[in-house]
Amino acid sequence: MPKRVNPTEIAVIGSGAAGLAAATYLLAEGMKVTMYERNSLPGGIWTSRHPDSIYESAIYDNLSANVPRQLIEFSHWPWPPSEPAFPTSDRLSKYMMDYFLVLQARFSDTFETRFNATVTYVCRTGNVGRKWSVKYDDGTSPQMTADTDKFHGIVVATGAFDEKHEPNIPGLANFKARHPQVVSHSKDFKNPLEFRNKHVLIVGNAASGFDISRQILPLAKSVSVSTRTSRVDLFDSNITRRPEILQFKGGKKRAIYFHGNSIERDIDRVIFCTGFKYTLPFLYSRSRYKMDGQWHTQDSRMYEDGFSIPGLYKHLFHRYQGPKPRFKAQSAVIARVFAGRLKLPPNQDMERWENHMREDWECRVTRRLVSPETFHALPDPHDKEYILELQNLAKTATGADLLPPPTWTDSMQYARENRMRLRREHEMSMGGFQKLEECEEATMELGQ
Repeated sequence: MPKRVNPTEIAVIGSGAAGLAAATYLLAEGMKVTMYERNSLPGGIWTSRHPDSIYESAIYDNLSANVPRQLIEFSHWPWPPSEPAFPTSDRLSKYMMDYFLVLQARFSDTFETRFNATVTYVCRTGNVGRKWSVKYDDGTSPQMTADTDKFHGIVVATGAFDEKHEPNIPGLANFKARHPQVVSHSKDFKNPLEFRNKHVLIVGNAASGFDISRQILPLAKSVSVSTRTSRVDLFDSNITRRPEILQFKGGKKRAIYFHGNSIERDIDRVIFCTGFKYTLPFLYSRSRYKMDGQWHTQDSRMYEDGFSIPGLYKHLFHRYQGPKPRFKAQSAVIARVFAGRLKLPPNQDMERWENHMREDWECRVTRRLVSPETFHALPDPHDKEYILELQNLAKTATGADLLPPPTWTDSMQYARENRMRLRREHEMSMGGFQKLEECEEATMELGQ
């Protein structure tokens, strides 16, 4: 592993929650941060539906947070007490923007942001100190703009809501070819009106599946939800639970076969709420080789399969290339490592940790306890355990803490344990869409 240096300039790719959290802790350690954002505003996915954005957004009408606000706030930037338990996407966008402006004002000399900057290339290129180069497209030049051999470290905070994931189910490709208007993904969903009087099957019941089934239930003729396990709560007793899909049949009857020998025919719409793939198309690794007595360099895309990223210690630090954060607790650890106040274990120890985690995960996948794309997901209660683990790791750093690491509070624990009940109470207090007329009126107000 290359000798670590005490970096002073860090690139943060993405200005959503993870990017802003990373910038916060890096700036607090006295580092210079350059943030790259492909849209014209900060906030990541929550501002991606801005009219100026040229990218497809996963945000849809009437979307609100899928967890209580205690679980989605910056430690030192609390929500107002009057804020609803589950903030809307507009409120989350404003929250991110306000926090960004505070960071920008406080660290005006060391915090630089480049908007409309789509990063196309990140690679460790420097010969002295092994610095990193970043190339990006700002839409103003036919050639990429480059920051060459500038950065001591890179934080990738681009999120995972870009490339759609659809499971590889027998017959699905033929079914889609014969009925192209039937199958869609949650990222394609914008409002429930198009599902009026339709027989709808939703595949998956995580955050988007739960919320979309809630929205279309008052309008659709019927709503079924297919899940891998029966140990999940559906939004309403009027929703039919279906087991995992076994096969699609693309004939006139549009038949879908499920495990347990059940069948649904004449389905009008299928919505895959099956998440997204991890995509890092801009991340490259440079190698040197000798040919005909001359040394050459070659840049190659770093391996990724869309479900997990090999080589990550604590789902965070790449053993060879550098760090990739997930959230606030990760950012606290990253900043301390970059500042030279916290040392990572030897490479073989980090590799041993990853191998152990993968063996355990593969065993659970084989037993059908988890799905193959969940290696980095850390569902409840593992997210709490992970945050506490990173908090304890951050506390072992030398020197004084300029910004303490986040912790898991009693209010966060309460919000986690009572999330489903709080969500239903929130829907009742907000009224929801119980009638078709209410849904149409709200959609018209949004200009759809």
